Amino acid sequence: MRTLSLGMQGCDVGAWQQFLKAKSRYSGSITGRFDDATERATRDFQQRADIEADGVASPATIDRARRDGFIVPQNTGGGGDHFHMEHGVDLSFNGRSTLRRIAERYYMRTCGELRVSSGTRTPEQQAQAMWNNLYYGRNRNVRYANRHAFEEIYETYAQERQARADEMTTVAAMTRVIEQQVHEGTYISRHLRGEAVDILPSGNPPLQAEVLKEVVNELLGSGNCIPEEDHFHIQF
Repeated sequence: MRTLSLGMQGCDVGAWQQFLKAKSRYSGSITGRFDDATERATRDFQQRADIEADGVASPATIDRARRDGFIVPQNTGGGGDHFHMEHGVDLSFNGRSTLRRIAERYYMRTCGELRVSSGTRTPEQQAQAMWNNLYYGRNRNVRYANRHAFEEIYETYAQERQARADEMTTVAAMTRVIEQQVHEGTYISRHLRGEAVDILPSGNPPLQAEVLKEVVNELLGSGNCIPEEDHFHIQF
C-alpha cells in the first residue's frame, strides 16, 4: 500500500478513513480524499499508538493499524461499476442503478468489488432456488416476510417429495404455485420484482461484511442487508 498524505485521493484513502472512523478517530464522511480532518485523525491515531504523529499514513503507521484490524486494500486502481455479475444474472434498470450506488460506496471504503450471484428471477428460477434451500436444509436461514405464500410453496414441495417426484417435476409444481401467486399480486421474494440481489462473500479481496451492511444501511435503511446461508441478500 502506498504512503497516504494530505491532498491524496483514492479508495485506499477511503479505506483508511473507514478504519479511522471505526476506531472513533474520524467522524467525517468517507470521501476518499485525504483532507485536513483525515490528517488530524491520523495524528490522533499515531499519538495513541505511540508512534511519530506526523499525520502521514506511512508504512510504519499502516503496519500498526494492521495489528489493530486494518485490512490493507489490494486493488486500488479499478474503474467501472465495481461489481461483477455471475453468468446469467439479470437486473432491472432501477436495480442496476441501486446496486451501482452500493458498489461505489463499498469500493471507496475497501477497494473491493461486489460479486453478484442472483438478481431478477423468473418464477421458475425462484422455485429452483427454493428447492435448493429446502432440499439441502438451508431454508432455516432464509426469511420470507409472507409466511402464507411460503407455506403454499412448501406444501407443494412436501407433497411432491412424498410422492417421490424428481427434482424437475417438483420444481415445475412449485413454479406453478409461484406463477399463480404473482398473477394474484403476491411475491414470495423481491427477486421476482427485480428488487433484490445476492452478494457472495468470497472474492479477491474477500467481502468485508460489516462495511457492506453499513453502506446498505446508509443508502436503503436498516434491515435490507440480510445474511443467509452462503451469501448476503440485499433488497431495494
